[in-house]
Amino acid sequence: MGAGADEQDAEWAAGELVGLARAATVGIGGPPGAPNRVVWGSGVLVAPGWVLTCAHVFADQGRTRGLGEREDIGVQIEGQTLRGRVAYFLGDEGPDSRHDPDLALVALRDPPPRQPVAWLGDRDPVLCENAHLFGYQDRAGATAFDAVDSTCRVSGKEGRATLVSDVTLLRNGYSGGPLVDFLRGELVGVVKARQGSTVGMVLPLDELRRLGPEHGRPGAPDLGTEPYHELLRLHDAWHVELQDLDRRTGATWTDVRRRLARQASTWDPLDRLEELDWLSRLAPPSHPRVVERVMPASHDREVGDWPFPLRTWRDGYALLGDRQLEHLNYLRKVVREVELAERRSGAQPSQATQGLADWIRKRRRALDWTERIRIGPMDWLPNSILVEIEPLIGYENQPTYYRWSISNGYGSGEWKPARVGDDWAQLTLDEALGEVRDLLGEVLEQADGDAFPVRLEIAAPMEQLLTPAHTWRTRDGLLGTDREVVLRHSARRGEPDSRWVRHWQRLAAAEHLRARAMGDPDQSFLDGEVPVLCRHRDRPGADAAAVRAVLDDGHAVAVWREHIGAHPDCDPHCAEFKELVGTWIEQHKVSELPWRLKELRSAAHEGHDPGQAWARSLVLLYDDPGNPLP
Repeated sequence: MGAGADEQDAEWAAGELVGLARAATVGIGGPPGAPNRVVWGSGVLVAPGWVLTCAHVFADQGRTRGLGEREDIGVQIEGQTLRGRVAYFLGDEGPDSRHDPDLALVALRDPPPRQPVAWLGDRDPVLCENAHLFGYQDRAGATAFDAVDSTCRVSGKEGRATLVSDVTLLRNGYSGGPLVDFLRGELVGVVKARQGSTVGMVLPLDELRRLGPEHGRPGAPDLGTEPYHELLRLHDAWHVELQDLDRRTGATWTDVRRRLARQASTWDPLDRLEELDWLSRLAPPSHPRVVERVMPASHDREVGDWPFPLRTWRDGYALLGDRQLEHLNYLRKVVREVELAERRSGAQPSQATQGLADWIRKRRRALDWTERIRIGPMDWLPNSILVEIEPLIGYENQPTYYRWSISNGYGSGEWKPARVGDDWAQLTLDEALGEVRDLLGEVLEQADGDAFPVRLEIAAPMEQLLTPAHTWRTRDGLLGTDREVVLRHSARRGEPDSRWVRHWQRLAAAEHLRARAMGDPDQSFLDGEVPVLCRHRDRPGADAAAVRAVLDDGHAVAVWREHIGAHPDCDPHCAEFKELVGTWIEQHKVSELPWRLKELRSAAHEGHDPGQAWARSLVLLYDDPGNPLP
């Protein structure tokens, strides 16, 4: 396309933007039928049924209007006056109305079927030579208001406000009206005040992020506990639906923005619209730290250096630029976080998660190879971390040395090495465990989601299975109180044998679990029965023999404890222990045991209930044959 075509595009886009912005601009005054109606100010439709304006339109220099409980106001949309109500007020009703931010949201009581919602910009206003202000003014001797607009340029900032200058005429009535950047094709603020006939102050849209439920007006419609994010969700959904072919009545904001010169980037407005559509379908992040963790690799800012809290996936999106690589990297990490949360809650990946992952893969294929390799495949966070301790085969009469490894686990037998020890280091068992514990905190921190610390699985030979890893200390406390910690049998690898699978299936299918003391005369276990062993530190040989019998019989789940005290005869204590374990096991299904045990350990160590002290030394063998060791 030549320069002539570009000029035609720019001319067409400018004309369409004027029409779209005028349609989205509303006049605000007294309710329909009120005598001597005058314009109080202007506003702009930002979501179906919701108008953004300035708070001082309703409260200024001690005078208030439209703020009474259940008091209606008039909202003029394309010549029709509708009833509205001030639903959110971020201003000052006292004599000093210079409260900052100076914003309000009006809810339409009977919104029309067709509502020309403006496109809200999600980036800070930039210096711009081609901008427009839109609003309404009084029509002499009439009951309706006249639509007006003025060209201007965005010239700088004053505090948090944006300055516009060279306004053709800054008329009365512009307060609350939209400022539209014609280079970007988006709403970037609302008019706050004028400093003469050609200079004005505009509130940028970032000020709207302060909107909270505490700003709601009594008796007015509301947007729930997170009004800002619900408002943006409604805004995004409206623009996505409007872009469907069967819903179009003319060029949309997205159509126009795609033809603007400023939008000639590798991630155009239609890409942004599709991205917002996908993000709106995903489960929300569990905590702002989740979004912060995703953002640094996709943006130049340091962690925590954000102008507002990153509470939703859309908040992260709003900080991205116009490069396709940046957006695809961000989306890839968002999908990873959502998929991880779904896995840890026991749910299958949702259609939205799978659909977005497929969409990212298709978009990645179209990239130049130099950028494609910078995205890479989906890098999921793991479900668990596996620590393996194994003896090295040596010559006769040589001391036993050990190797160790730490792997990320993704379920269904999929493991990827995270850290591996040196086979030639000739480490004793204590030295191998020491190296593991030095590195484990870092590996766990990289793998953890904020709300779902990953499970720690320890796979070791018989003598190491007797070492309670849940008592290892980290900088935050005991491992077993912070996360699920379970033991696995290092000899069980690859294709599981029939006894192992049979024991697991019986437990998984059982409606209720039952504890069964290992060592009963009848060693045949029934469906739902879990072996329970009473360990004692004064009889380690007996302990090892009992655990070996559990493993040799193919049991997938078993419970024992580190020790019960220094008594030479532990039988009375064992009976009490087995009774307590039996009561606990009967309350849960097999899939719940690891995290239920974590809760039990945590309560026992907090010491709120002395009756739970027995759980501090509880050890769980949990060997799922559906997720065999590497």
